[in-house]
Amino acid sequence: MSMRYDLVINCDLREDVSEDAIEAIRYLIDPNYELKKTPYLPYKDPRYPDIGDMWKYFEPYRFLVPDPQHDIISNFRRIHRTTIPMENNREVYRYRLQYCGSMLHDDYFAQSHMPFIYWLANVVYGDFIGYYTETQIGSRKVHLLHVKDGRLEPSR
Repeated sequence: MSMRYDLVINCDLREDVSEDAIEAIRYLIDPNYELKKTPYLPYKDPRYPDIGDMWKYFEPYRFLVPDPQHDIISNFRRIHRTTIPMENNREVYRYRLQYCGSMLHDDYFAQSHMPFIYWLANVVYGDFIGYYTETQIGSRKVHLLHVKDGRLEPSR
């Protein structure tokens, strides 16, 4: 039997996230969403200098689309996070991404979800994206998804 993965993402995006990033996530989550233009999703990590635009790894697969029959739940929306009195009561809004996929096939996870997680580290606010578990007969491992300086860090 092949390995299976469960993935949970629960994070906010930075305030300055690009419109291309928002467009891409909307496209990946909503099966009816039509792109206004092809997103450009730069991936800057010296460990992988040849990747360039991550969009080539995502499109045309809408792998974040909710599918309750297959235990896939996702949500992407803009929410009010705080008001900053010291900045003339500036209101802070961020996009929140929530995703939960259960029993994802290893090929599907490796080809779509992991590149997305690596890219997401570039635009996430905070230092934690979520976690994934890998399950094979007789074993189960949990991997926390931490971010440091815009890059995914090894599981702690």
